[in-house]
Amino acid sequence: MPLLGYRHSNPRRVELVDRLIFEELVHELPVIGAGPRRRGALAQSVASFIDTNLDSSLDLNELAERFSISRRHLTRLFRSEYGVSIGTYIADRRVDKAKDLLRSGEAVSTAAYEVGFESPSHFARTFRQIVGFSPKEYRHRPQGGR
Repeated sequence: MPLLGYRHSNPRRVELVDRLIFEELVHELPVIGAGPRRRGALAQSVASFIDTNLDSSLDLNELAERFSISRRHLTRLFRSEYGVSIGTYIADRRVDKAKDLLRSGEAVSTAAYEVGFESPSHFARTFRQIVGFSPKEYRHRPQGGR
């Protein structure tokens, strides 16, 4: 009997669908069946990788492939562990790192590129959304703002 009761007039197609479903299940099983400690360790590994690679492009598909987990499971796992999406986590960490650079006197555009933003304008928009004021205003606040 084919997996999930899939029926088709071509038995070869049924076999192929079964194999694809089985491979996907086997691929996801270590995470699905893992206890909270294993899932937490995986989420922490992803966060650690993000933290050490903030200055590079961090693509969700590449992260999922790197950690051998589907994109959907990665996002659900990460959100359940950290309470935020991967994108929000990356933006928050980049802004935190940029704050340090701005406090040390780094130019706004330099800080933007050093923390992985592709343009100073995107950096400024994201910074304002998270912090509440622009990077330039942050630099000129007493003791670096917040």
